[in-house]
Amino acid sequence: MYLAIPFIHTVNDKLKFYVATSLIVMTLIYSAFIVFLPYNEFHLLYFMPSFWLGAYGWGIIGYLLKKKGYRSGNVHYIILGLLFVLYVTLNTNNEIAYEFFTRFLIYNLALPAFALLILNPPKVLSRVTVFLGEVSYGIYLWTLLFQELFGVTGIFCGILTAIATEFPLRRKEITKRVMEV
Repeated sequence: MYLAIPFIHTVNDKLKFYVATSLIVMTLIYSAFIVFLPYNEFHLLYFMPSFWLGAYGWGIIGYLLKKKGYRSGNVHYIILGLLFVLYVTLNTNNEIAYEFFTRFLIYNLALPAFALLILNPPKVLSRVTVFLGEVSYGIYLWTLLFQELFGVTGIFCGILTAIATEFPLRRKEITKRVMEV
């Protein structure tokens, strides 16, 4: 995928939108496929590009909306709040129901909410979001693994591990970028 990114940036906006929607549809189909697999072991399939490329698709759509001057309301806060409440209160012993809610429903609804959040970020969190954006590769790398191993606590462990591994390597660059905001 990383080889295709420069080509995606050179095409017109209509083709970018088609690429984005195809990535999102691919992620929807793939994540539904993973949920209903007949075994309930740790799924390395979540690390496959077919699962996480939907996030890139929503990022493209967020970019196109921002380019056109679209300003979102506060619907993304409502969606993220409901998803958080759903995740925290989800208490099921049924593996398929848990996988469906966490890996399919919550994941695929959180992506557009975060894309809308990018369009209208809260001013209070601007430095925090810039910092998290600078260490985002590490967050992508560690969070899913730790979430699989430790559940909800793993999300925070993944973010802390990303910061601990990436910040020391790029301290000057990250500090400069955060202070520009």
